[in-house]
Amino acid sequence: MYPANRPTAGRDTAYATVAPDRLRQEPAPGGAASANLSVPEMPAVPPPATTSTDRWTAIVDEHRPVVRVMLAFLAAAFVVDLLLSDVGIFSFALYSRAFASILWVCLVTLWVGYLVAGMWRAPRGEPLFVWLLRDLRYEVLTRERIAGFLIVVVYMRVLGTVFINLKAAIPQWAPFAWDATFMRFDRMLHGGQHPWQWFQPLASPPVTTAINVCYNLWAFVLAGFFFWQGWLAYSARRRQFFVTFGLCWIVIGLVAASLFSSAGPCYYARVTGNSNDPYASLMQYLHEAQAASPVWALQIQQQLWDYYERQAHAAGDGRATADRIAQSSDASVVKGISAMPSMHVSMCVLMALTGWHRRRWLGIGLGVFAAVIQLGSFHLGWHYAIDGYASAVMTVAIWWGVGRSLGIAPTRGAARTAGGASPAAAARPTESIS
Repeated sequence: MYPANRPTAGRDTAYATVAPDRLRQEPAPGGAASANLSVPEMPAVPPPATTSTDRWTAIVDEHRPVVRVMLAFLAAAFVVDLLLSDVGIFSFALYSRAFASILWVCLVTLWVGYLVAGMWRAPRGEPLFVWLLRDLRYEVLTRERIAGFLIVVVYMRVLGTVFINLKAAIPQWAPFAWDATFMRFDRMLHGGQHPWQWFQPLASPPVTTAINVCYNLWAFVLAGFFFWQGWLAYSARRRQFFVTFGLCWIVIGLVAASLFSSAGPCYYARVTGNSNDPYASLMQYLHEAQAASPVWALQIQQQLWDYYERQAHAAGDGRATADRIAQSSDASVVKGISAMPSMHVSMCVLMALTGWHRRRWLGIGLGVFAAVIQLGSFHLGWHYAIDGYASAVMTVAIWWGVGRSLGIAPTRGAARTAGGASPAAAARPTESIS
């Protein structure tokens, strides 16, 4: 499938094959004919099957674990929806415009990044435009990549919508009961002071705004990383990322959040009824800082609480189920209060783990971003510090468990095929796993 001068070494080449016109007969010295095989360097793996059926089979095999996670999640959500008929779990109109906007922004950003990177990747002496056309045709816009990308887009949309609706319903079966415990544990773990108090001497309105900007960018960074992974060539690490992604939202974002239901420092006095609020000074500072520099977290926190109160009143006065579902499905609604564990930190840790196995500098950069998000989580009043610590540990554990289940070696570049893998999966080059 690659043209004559198309180098493939060191790139994702899961479905590259040698073009027939590269095999030619040339006269050997002395008049004898010998086969001169002039081909690009190829990975030392058996060539994968190239029939249409085999290629579609490889696509299905690659995404079977992802689909299993999604279907299991939908089945569990369906049961919850039957038990809590007024939640509106499957209201997929929720945030549809926002999702479409983020998708397009990320796609444009990724394509611009691809074109810029092409200036360095293109071989010397070859026109950039010609190289880009060849690269797009034979490596980037393949059937496998397009189909894989569409599958994970659906995966993200389904998981995201159902998760948000379930998260907003957590207080119905698990009222906020852990805030006082987490407050005390946070203080004990940090030497008798709350984490926000340790950072406060360094805080100022511009610093708080900068941290809030990073916190707001989290959704775009996560979406961009997710869609980038979706378009990459098939590899074990790619599968590990997407399976871990889904399990983190389910296990950490819903199961653990229900077992340790808490609202967070910004709502501490409201949910505990304790007039001696240890976070009153923090919230006072944030409001004062907002007068000098934007602090968007305060507005979102109020919107979340307003929705929580509306739903609580609707349940109390017996409002019709259809009306409550319509309200909960409003695309303009911001909903879902939950502190422990922190999904912001969880997703940052997952991106750092995945990035580390592709490029060391990428993993380090995403690790720094995770540290900033952890800092912002308690400085902006969203989380107790232990929310981030717990989610980081659970994310690493899930990542490791998924890697073991997929048969991925723990070290970079050392991967093995899981038992029962298809021949197409077994033919994937080791290089693309890292």
